[in-house]
Amino acid sequence: MLQTHSPMSIKLSIIIVSWNCKGVLRDCLKSLDNARLDFRHEILVVDNASRDGTLDMVRVEFPKVDTIASDENLGFARANNLGIQQTTGEYILLLNPDTLIEQAESISRLVEFLDQHPDISAAGCKLLHEDGRHQVGDAGYCPTLTSIAAHSLFIGKLFPGSIKSVYLPEVKHKLQSLPVDWICGACFLFRRSLISKIGLMREDIFMYGEDMEWCCRIRNQDMHIHYLPGVTITHIQGGTQAQESPTSCSWILGLARTYVETNTRSKWLTFKLILMTGFTIRLFLYILGYALTHNKQYHTRHLQMHDYLRYTLALKKADLGILSHAGNASTADTHK
Repeated sequence: MLQTHSPMSIKLSIIIVSWNCKGVLRDCLKSLDNARLDFRHEILVVDNASRDGTLDMVRVEFPKVDTIASDENLGFARANNLGIQQTTGEYILLLNPDTLIEQAESISRLVEFLDQHPDISAAGCKLLHEDGRHQVGDAGYCPTLTSIAAHSLFIGKLFPGSIKSVYLPEVKHKLQSLPVDWICGACFLFRRSLISKIGLMREDIFMYGEDMEWCCRIRNQDMHIHYLPGVTITHIQGGTQAQESPTSCSWILGLARTYVETNTRSKWLTFKLILMTGFTIRLFLYILGYALTHNKQYHTRHLQMHDYLRYTLALKKADLGILSHAGNASTADTHK
């Protein structure tokens, strides 16, 4: 995978942040072995003080993969920033350890797309669940009341071509690419050159929402981000968080933080009301689905919506841990 060559000749740097995920990381690196990367590249694993032998596995089974061993859990943003600073590729791919490159050409197609479109700064692909379903949350538009309502109230699904949703609904039509405001950090390709313009990811955000916030900053500088619905990878969602509850509400905290920071006139209570309305609608739909079919998945999702609803009701602005970052506010309202 990683070849010996002059640092200036490296086309792509792939950065994977690991934390207690030996099994899924092994599968990810094996899938990269089978990827068609017909250009010079490097792969770097930044390990966040794993205790399950993750780093030893990489060093023994994948000796050509570079590693950085942190003695503490740096979180997603700090660890990726460290990797960015230690690599030299023209392009950088942030890749989750719980991803599988099942179409050998997926990464090459993303790189080729940026090669062919020098005016586009970053690109991402469609994320799939293991059963092949589209994974909501792989791309979307900067969080505003309009975009959040479009997702929460299903408006984005009803009018996918005219109303932009904070989370992009599945793209049915066969477009080569679609301009968006943000791409999920699970598979995010960008030009190294953009760092000099917008800086690295916010390191005071430990996890969840840092990719959305960073991309909204990119869009605020009038740089373009595209989503390629015809390129896919599998994302075993939650595969890197085995110790976390499957009904974790952390993503809501990340969305709320990004909404408040990217909207100078954020309406906090309206934001909460929209989210809670969406969770309530889904809660009753899942109850109805379970009553009609006795499908246990509906029952599980009903309990999940209940947790989301309670969490959002209790959430306060003071819980967001927001610091003052002059100049980071995005003109997200212009991208509705």
